[in-house]
Amino acid sequence: MLRKRDWSITRARARLLELIDRALIDGPQEIWRNGKKAVVVLSGEDWERLRKAAGPLAESVKLQRGT
Repeated sequence: MLRKRDWSITRARARLLELIDRALIDGPQEIWRNGKKAVVVLSGEDWERLRKAAGPLAESVKLQRGT
């Protein structure tokens, strides 16, 4: 069962602006595909906080992915 912060692919596509607003107001929003969590949409502020907290680990992952 999907929670308030869970979105199906179909609903996320149809209501993208609402999805973005919810991420800005309520925090990270999870998008599910075929019954599995596919991606998480979060605000730029949340992303920067996570990126800074990850520090060297994030850089290591970037190097491994070649980005």
